[in-house]
Amino acid sequence: GEDEWGEPILPLRWQKGGNSEYGVPLQQKKGVISEGYTVENIVQVTDNEYNEGVYAFSDGQTVYVLQDGNNELFLYDGSSTIQLTDSAINEVLLGFHDGQAIWGGGWAGGNATFYCYNGTEIIQITDDNYHSASYERFDNGQLVWHAVKNGRTQADIFFYNGTTTIQLTDNNVANEQPHISNGQVAWYGSDDGTDAEIFLYDDASGTTTQLTNNTYGDHGCDIHNGQVVWQTAIGSSLEDNEIFLYDGTSTIQLTSNGIQDGYPTINNGQVAWIGYNGPSGPYDLYFYDGTTTTMLDTNINPHSYKITDGLITWSTSSGQFLSNGTVTGIIALPETPKIDNGVAVWKAHDENDYEIFSYDGTTITQLTDNDYDEASPSIDNGKVVWAGYDGNDWELFLYDGSDTTQLTDNDYSDSNPMLSNDQLLWKQYDGTDYELMLGNLSYSDGDKKVTLLHTPPGNPDKAHVINVSTNAVDAHLKHGDLIE
Repeated sequence: GEDEWGEPILPLRWQKGGNSEYGVPLQQKKGVISEGYTVENIVQVTDNEYNEGVYAFSDGQTVYVLQDGNNELFLYDGSSTIQLTDSAINEVLLGFHDGQAIWGGGWAGGNATFYCYNGTEIIQITDDNYHSASYERFDNGQLVWHAVKNGRTQADIFFYNGTTTIQLTDNNVANEQPHISNGQVAWYGSDDGTDAEIFLYDDASGTTTQLTNNTYGDHGCDIHNGQVVWQTAIGSSLEDNEIFLYDGTSTIQLTSNGIQDGYPTINNGQVAWIGYNGPSGPYDLYFYDGTTTTMLDTNINPHSYKITDGLITWSTSSGQFLSNGTVTGIIALPETPKIDNGVAVWKAHDENDYEIFSYDGTTITQLTDNDYDEASPSIDNGKVVWAGYDGNDWELFLYDGSDTTQLTDNDYSDSNPMLSNDQLLWKQYDGTDYELMLGNLSYSDGDKKVTLLHTPPGNPDKAHVINVSTNAVDAHLKHGDLIE
């Protein structure tokens, strides 16, 4: 069936293809029982007649888009707001890190330009002598891309290292599809104009290393923490691509078969790719955990898979999936989860309403269990925040790894929370539109919470115990709540 928003209501049968209700162990966390967490030093970041879309949030700073028709970008740096863009084209944020924002625009016209706000000024980081800048990749305040020089038919690789733009190649052969991780850039290019090889640039030393030197076509690379993966077309047949891994010291061949293995991705030494027999599939998903290769699924959507902190996600025509890298650990999900430090969170329907769940690679934990909907979970450093309906409007809740606290309690709808190092950003409806709010989490051992018997308006049969901040007690008492 479908819920009131037209979304499918999926039963809690987590293991893909399983017949039991739960294919992996399930724990339940019930009730709002924690004391001590409050949101303090609250700042209203925006105050206008438009809705804002958040692009990035980190350590009390946020880049957002003002949805006024032109979709201009703004940066709130913790004390003031800076308008980053003001043009007739729609710019897109490419990345945000440590107060630096990088964005671009103009792809539709074939002459994309990239800019950076470095904390002091806005600078252009692309070269006007080149055009068709594309395949941009961002990591920790750094950006790579390839672009074509006027009068040339092949692309060169460019790298903005957070301070300066460096041209990594300058030749008349193909240099394409760069990837970046921690100041290192990998791409494929030709060393002699006949076939493609894999190259690795290290910004710390300023050196470029050629990782392959053969007569095959090496391409489709990815990099993470100094390790590089790529695919190689073996022999004269383009229908036999194999996967190779450079582990920082030596190169390992991960596959050896007669099918096309392609589009590898790597994270912390774990590799995923697809295997297929033709351009139209079907596409099978493979996962290498550093020792063993496992085929996780068949008929997946190509380019849908991603490894994050030991967990892998992907999609098929049947929906979204999550795994710890094993077939027995596959979990069917109604939405793409948020993942941080090896823990995934998502919302799912329990055949009554939407609740919040987490998975740590071993156990699914049901964080909420009530008669109201929850939505928009987010996770950071083991803390999970989400929006939940309390019978009157939407409020924010926090799970700290053991207990749950209601963070907000007002007459507005609070939604879409994001957490970064105990800084909380969320949207709040002011009666006209949604505005951005920012505050920091504070913890005290005892005296900032009061236990109340809360009766939702119009629902006396659903009275329940909650713990609220002392500054929210008067409002609750006026609504008919009682002090326990």
